Amino acid sequence: PERAETGTQNHEGIAGAAAAVDFLASLAPGATWRERLCAAFQQLHERGDALITQLWNGLQEIKGVRLYGPPPGTERTPTIAFTVNGVPSIKVTKKLAERGVFLSHGDFYAMTVVERLCQTPHGLVRAGCACYTTPEEVDRLLACVRGL
Repeated sequence: PERAETGTQNHEGIAGAAAAVDFLASLAPGATWRERLCAAFQQLHERGDALITQLWNGLQEIKGVRLYGPPPGTERTPTIAFTVNGVPSIKVTKKLAERGVFLSHGDFYAMTVVERLCQTPHGLVRAGCACYTTPEEVDRLLACVRGL
């Protein structure tokens, strides 16, 4: 196997990956390590779906907000792209940052798509829900977007 190695092994990465998998397995019950991992990933998926549904529905109710991408209930990651009518995306992210809400803007390596959506030069605003995002944080983001 050492013939296939491209250099020094990333021992820190190996230890970190092992610890991350152990942590994930600790999040859910199960008789085996595999069952615990499968249950944990299912719980994370369901939680991400619930948060992205909350975010999508909340943004959809705000006048001037336009959402991009598939709606909740379809296979998707817990990430939403949106714009606020008449406000450049760079300005949206700066105003949200002033309120302690940190999102990003741009084309996110999908330049052609963003160009075809006529959202250049500043692109779209992107918000994501991670495994540690709370429903209260989603509410805070929505309140800040309403206040723009």
